[in-house]
Amino acid sequence: MWNYVEAPGNKFAKLELRDTNGVVIPPLKGKKLDDDLPQKIVEEDLPTTPASIHLRRAWLMLPPSVPEPLKDFNIQDVYRITNAGDYTLKICVAIYQFAPDRKSVLRIDLPCVTTKIHLTPSK
Repeated sequence: MWNYVEAPGNKFAKLELRDTNGVVIPPLKGKKLDDDLPQKIVEEDLPTTPASIHLRRAWLMLPPSVPEPLKDFNIQDVYRITNAGDYTLKICVAIYQFAPDRKSVLRIDLPCVTTKIHLTPSK
């Protein structure tokens, strides 16, 4: 059964890039990929495909032991990198699971992932 859907707008709960000094780098104008996501969404407010009100375009298949890609993005499309160095990228993902009555979905916050990444200046 299909039980999980992506966050609204395919957004992250949090996406943060810090420079080598620990300063948060703001995203480029109009490129923000995270958002304040609701805790609950009623079923009729979920996005649908144009062909059917019953087909969700944001379904997630979460088979055991198989990673599900949630969103691809190029860091330099979102952030302007001015200096080469080791940056810290933090990503927090939320997905939504249908409630037992299937009339709404409830937010599930997955553990945040933080990694160091070496970046060079944007072109």
